[in-house]
This record gives sequence, structure tokens and C-alpha cells, in this order.
Amino acid sequence: MSHAPLRVPCAGLAVGRKQLDEGASRYVYRVHRKGIGDTLLLVDHAARTEALATITAVEPCVEVEISSPTHVAPPSRIDITVVQALGKADKVDAIARDLTEIGVSRLVPVTTRRTVVDLSGKEEARLARWRRVVVEAARQADRPDLLEVTPVLTFGRALIEVLADVRLVLSPHATALLRDVVLPAGASVALLVGPEGGLTPTEIEQAEGAGWQAITTGGNVLRTETAGPAVAAALLYR
Repeated sequence: MSHAPLRVPCAGLAVGRKQLDEGASRYVYRVHRKGIGDTLLLVDHAARTEALATITAVEPCVEVEISSPTHVAPPSRIDITVVQALGKADKVDAIARDLTEIGVSRLVPVTTRRTVVDLSGKEEARLARWRRVVVEAARQADRPDLLEVTPVLTFGRALIEVLADVRLVLSPHATALLRDVVLPAGASVALLVGPEGGLTPTEIEQAEGAGWQAITTGGNVLRTETAGPAVAAALLYR
């Protein structure tokens, strides 16, 4: 029985020999026990290209012989952006990982009135970490493209700058239910999720004034790290 080749992210695909970086080499050789002669599918997410490659060496790093790269068509799924308030500890890491696996297109981290995390001077390092999490999650989920993670925005900027055909803000006090949201064919969706303490009533009013529709799942109040992935999954299923 034949199996699809292991998919491995790799930037800068071109015909010829290439040495994989340390992380990719460990993933191929140590985790999946691939050896000389095995075939990989290398994927350049940024260039949207992929190529079959044969392993020619495994020590000190995996080396491959790459065949001619081909273009990868963008995935045919609803375009969803999750606008996520920053959470404590590694909550955004977990959210980025889950959204990648689900198939969400974009993650926009935001600061809100009740945000307690201070990223002053750490923004670039934290953004780089989230993007590394996404690459690893895409690799594990065999996803051909990457979740886009943008720099952190303020709440006010996000309300204006995040564009979508349907813009939703989660609120446990909303009267409109998620199941009743109308999604025109091919519509893009943006979903705004508050921090651990939730969005303030004033922030909900600001969002509605900027054209966002307040909705509730109609069930239990979800945690900030659960809400985005859960609602995005429901929207993708629809």
C-alpha cells in the first residue's frame, strides 16, 4: 500500500541539492525516521510552490535532491480572520496552533481595555514565536498554506482596519445567535474575541458602531482561548 510523502515546509525551492534546516531535519530524521532514498514533499508556503525531493544524506542535517517545483492552488475554503485579544502566558500560542489546524486564514492579535499582557519591547520576538508555532502546526496538520499572523493592533485600529464581508463580535449578552448569522456564498468573515475578562460594554458598543454584529453561541460562556477556534470551526463547517 502506497503512502503520500511526508510534507515538510521549506523556503526557497529550486531544482538541485539543498540542506534542510535543523528543525526540519530533526522532524524528518528523528521524528519520522526517514532515511536515504525516501521521498519528501517540500512546501514553500510563501511562494505557494511545492516539489518532490529525495533524501541523499541525513547527517549532520538532512540533504535532499529537489525536483522541479510546481505551483500550489490556494485552498478553497471560507476566508476567516480571528481578531483575538491578547491572553496570559502562552494562550495566543495555543490559539494560533488551533486556528492553523482548523483552517483559519488569519490571526490578528489585539490589545483591549482588559488586556493584562504587556508586550512593550517584546512585540517582534512574540510575533516571531507565534509564526514559528504556526509553521510547526501546519507541518503537523499537513496544511499546505500558513495561517497569517499580523502584528498586534490596538482595539480601535482593528475595528477599522480588519475588513470582511461579515464582521462578528462575540458577546455573552448579545441576542443574535451564531446559528442565525447569514453567510452569503463566498463571503469573508472576521470574528472578534475578547480577553479573559471579556470586552467591556463600551467596547461592544464601539464595535457595533463600526459595523460589527454582536453574537452569542447561545450556550456556555467560552474561555478566550476556546472561543475563537470553536466558533471558527462552526463557521467553516457551515
